[in-house]
Amino acid sequence: MVKKEVEPQPIVQLQAKLQQESELGRVERQQRNLATECAALSGGKRLAKQRKVVDILNHENYNILNDLYVATGGPKKLIDSRHNKQLTGLLKENDVFERQIKQMRLSEIEIDEQIQLTKKKVIEAQSKVTTDAEHMKRVLEGQKTLATLENKLDTFVKQTCAINDENHRLRDEIDHYLFERNTFNKAWYGNIATLAKGKKIMMDLIEQATISYDRRDETVAVLHALREKCHMDLVVQTEEMASLQRIKDHESKLAKFMDVKGQKRCMRDLLDRKETRRDERHNALQNQLVRNEEILNRVWKMSGTARINDFVAAYTQREFENYTTFNLIAALHFECETLNDSIIRLKDDITTQANINSARAQMQLSNLKKYKETLQNLNKEFNNELNSNKRIEKILERLFDGILKLFTLCKCDLTPFATLLGENAGVNRYNVSLFLQILDGQVNDLLLKSFFKQKTQPKVKGKAPVTTVREDVRPHRVNPIQKVVPTNPCPLCVEKEQVSDVIDLLQFVHSRGEAEVKLANRLKLPDGLDRLHNVSACNLPQSRAIIQRRYQ
Repeated sequence: MVKKEVEPQPIVQLQAKLQQESELGRVERQQRNLATECAALSGGKRLAKQRKVVDILNHENYNILNDLYVATGGPKKLIDSRHNKQLTGLLKENDVFERQIKQMRLSEIEIDEQIQLTKKKVIEAQSKVTTDAEHMKRVLEGQKTLATLENKLDTFVKQTCAINDENHRLRDEIDHYLFERNTFNKAWYGNIATLAKGKKIMMDLIEQATISYDRRDETVAVLHALREKCHMDLVVQTEEMASLQRIKDHESKLAKFMDVKGQKRCMRDLLDRKETRRDERHNALQNQLVRNEEILNRVWKMSGTARINDFVAAYTQREFENYTTFNLIAALHFECETLNDSIIRLKDDITTQANINSARAQMQLSNLKKYKETLQNLNKEFNNELNSNKRIEKILERLFDGILKLFTLCKCDLTPFATLLGENAGVNRYNVSLFLQILDGQVNDLLLKSFFKQKTQPKVKGKAPVTTVREDVRPHRVNPIQKVVPTNPCPLCVEKEQVSDVIDLLQFVHSRGEAEVKLANRLKLPDGLDRLHNVSACNLPQSRAIIQRRYQ
């Protein structure tokens, strides 16, 4: 399953490279064609639109080459090669472990076959008639063989479990690397989609600019017509103003003539003041004219042309370039803000994951510490149990030695039980009951013989009789229950007492302890033993004879 997920990666990379190379070839061909057309045509205003298109295509070619170099750069190749090496190593380890698992399964199959053969041999051995000694020998051999096979099986099971655990860990690691690769591919495809979307927006802007540039000729024609109309209006209005000015001048001359004719004397100071004011106005107008000419010269020098149409065209082009640059800067600023937001969100996710990992590590450390303490306690308990078992084993060995000494001292015979004991003639935990049974019978025989000899030996005057068995020591006699308690309590009397016990409270069933306390308190009363009689000896009224038959 892992190989099917890893193999398509080189194919996808190859397809992406082929697509990028085809796109690059198409742009280069388009650039060569445009360069040829540009060289064929003459310079001037006619190629302004074509130059702009060529600049746009050059800029797009630069962006595509930059993206291509970034996508096929050294760091990306190193990361891809490192991931490929890691995945290759993990797959090789997985293959090695799978081969080991197959070998272990084959060994388990061989062990199962050996177990089946052993079972067949056991069945064949069971069908044969064997003696008790052979049976015991075979049983011991079978136990040894079974213990050996169980040890081997336990070893193989532990090895298989270790290999499966390692395989599971490697698969988890492979899944982690695959998840990282898928995450990187998603981010890469997302960036490609964002780039395509930006290119689409740029093409829309270029189309809108082209349409606006095409409409510029119509607008310029309208402006030229309006300018001519304004010029004609200016000429007409200038002629009207000239005629009006002539009329005004005539009237002003007439008025001055009449004023002069009406004046009696001339005021020299007033004339000088008027002349001074006229000179000041003239100088001010001359200075304003010089400043305006300087401003106009700076404008012509900055634009590089002295024609108004060329200046307007250069100003419009510069304004369009500034507007395009502003839009590009705004888009880059928006992308930077988006990337900063995503980086902040990823940092928050990383911090959260790090906190979770630290909490998980602390939890694991606490659990590990607790497990270590539990393991130490269990080891201590195991050591204590082992010491107690060793101590008990030593006590049992001493007991077995004592039983064997008593057995030898009492001169017991093991001949009837030789077939059951087989080769194990000593006392052990498996045959100690047999030795104790023989020893008990032998001791009873010796006691009976001693007691008989003690009773039948003649009495010698002047000598105290030798007593081997003491007659004053007797076991306690167990009295029958009929002598301790004459009979069971009468159920009729018990029922009468329960019926006569009228209480206005809710009653519940007594527990064992409560029943024992109540029985002890009842027996302390003077009539506590009056109920210890049979149903036939009960002194209840005759009217309850029918009920009495039920208990007889």
